[in-house]
Amino acid sequence: YSIYLVLVNGSMLATYFIYNKLTKTNFVKASLIKFKFGWKNLLICVAVAFITLFGSLYLINYLFYLMSQIGYNPDTSLPLPLTNGWWLVLNLIVLAIIPAICEELLYRGIVMNGLRKFGDVGAIFISALFFALAHGSAMQFFYQFILGAVLGAIVIKTGSIVASTVVHFLNNAIVVVYQYIFTVTGATEPAFTPTII
Repeated sequence: YSIYLVLVNGSMLATYFIYNKLTKTNFVKASLIKFKFGWKNLLICVAVAFITLFGSLYLINYLFYLMSQIGYNPDTSLPLPLTNGWWLVLNLIVLAIIPAICEELLYRGIVMNGLRKFGDVGAIFISALFFALAHGSAMQFFYQFILGAVLGAIVIKTGSIVASTVVHFLNNAIVVVYQYIFTVTGATEPAFTPTII
């Protein structure tokens, strides 16, 4: 499964570069790749990552409960083991760093920025819809749609896709570390579990 994730994200990255090459677009400017967006915005991004992740726990778990009532019980475990520090690093690379970069370049870099000529609000929500649908999870669809919209708004507000990449990375990294702590301590996992996007 981890190989599948790398291949999927690699294909997203390839799509991003091929699209920009075919359209003769300067991908750095078109995708708003700007590393200077201010310390204040960086701190806001960190806060947004924590608020959206932990603020959505009740919604995610309520949807999980509703779906379990109709017999849908998705596997919420991570695809790689988390038994030591090396596995933690590999999980962070495969589940946090790679998806944050590749998915932001595709959904906020190509899709959202390509749709901005029709208006920022429409571009944010349409790209968020594609983002949520691409994950293929009925249980997580609403959270991924909401977070996709938040990520789009962050790009519009800061003028930088790096800001949304930071939020995306933090969301997934927090989940991995959260799962790691419960795995290595042998503690019983709480009822409310955050989710990877």
